[in-house]
Amino acid sequence: MRLAICVAALAVCGSAQETARFDTAAVKAVDVSRPGGYRHTMNPGGVSMSGVSLGYVIRLAYGMPVERWYELAGPEWLNPPTGVLVEIVAKTDTPASEDRIKLMLQTLLRERFRMESHREMREVPAWDLVVAGKKDGLRRAAPGGETKVKTGKGLEYIFQSFTMDAFAVRIGHPMTSRPVVNKTGLTGAFDFTLDESPYVIDPATGQAIVDAIGKIDTESATMRALKDQLGLELKGSHIPVSVLVVDHLDKTPTGN
Repeated sequence: MRLAICVAALAVCGSAQETARFDTAAVKAVDVSRPGGYRHTMNPGGVSMSGVSLGYVIRLAYGMPVERWYELAGPEWLNPPTGVLVEIVAKTDTPASEDRIKLMLQTLLRERFRMESHREMREVPAWDLVVAGKKDGLRRAAPGGETKVKTGKGLEYIFQSFTMDAFAVRIGHPMTSRPVVNKTGLTGAFDFTLDESPYVIDPATGQAIVDAIGKIDTESATMRALKDQLGLELKGSHIPVSVLVVDHLDKTPTGN
């Protein structure tokens, strides 16, 4: 019995010691009318952010790239355009790894914004990248080449040493509205060019083709360019995704 009590006590102490927390943290709301944009820096001594949305903070804390926007669910005001912006200057006395800093940021969200959340699997709309015709636009890349993308004139993108897996990620958000999954079956790396410029202008009017909310319809342009130039196609599907669901989050942080 005494052994069980000791083990339990050690477990509690260990758990407490493992709570990652900044040594000092100043957090405040930001006037959204103030000019200056947003910025953030992270280093072994802590993190500094200004003019950022709470969605931005959460994605940074939980390692969610902006391209995987669908991994976070919560109130509409989490993300821009929003009237809820914050400034955070948090420091640690002892240098810490990036992963440790992110854990500290998670603790800050719980303690200063009373964040409550849970994980759940959700089916989200996706695009399957598949082969749809002749692949004349795809050229085998030389072995050992650096994976990079350059921009040409207009909406021309020059891809070098790209695998289809990497390309699928690249043509997801914001180029298209859904995550893209490579289903081409093509292996190895390729060099190729994707030029969307001919597909964003209506030849009959000379005006830009816009979507339902008045923005240039780059998704439609991407899909047409893929098929015409690379012999690839995006087909609608669904994929299971682990989503962080924000159940509660205060707009205003507790005092410093």
